[in-house]
Amino acid sequence: YYTGGYRCYHWNKSYRIHVGNFPPDIRTKDIEDVFYKYREIRDINLKNCQGGPPFTFVEFDDQRDAKDMVYGRDSYDYDGYCLRVAFPRSGRGTGNGGIAQGLIWTPIQTI
Repeated sequence: YYTGGYRCYHWNKSYRIHVGNFPPDIRTKDIEDVFYKYREIRDINLKNCQGGPPFTFVEFDDQRDAKDMVYGRDSYDYDGYCLRVAFPRSGRGTGNGGIAQGLIWTPIQTI
């Protein structure tokens, strides 16, 4: 909300998962289709680097959704590619069983 020239913010936790070994022509929409059953995805950050297979970071608001995704989609066969789904090795504050938790500034809607 707006308070005399200052915008107030709140902290949101997110749980980030690393997914690798996608086919070269993967799109963000394809990734959404693979992980749709794991509730609401906060963000998909697709990295399609030259010289290597594409990978992505998928963020969830709920820790259980992130864990379910890791256990349900690791080694999943996607178009002949065996996906690798895991918690990131190094993270921004790994305190919950290897799940990287990021504290993200998000603005509260002004009234």
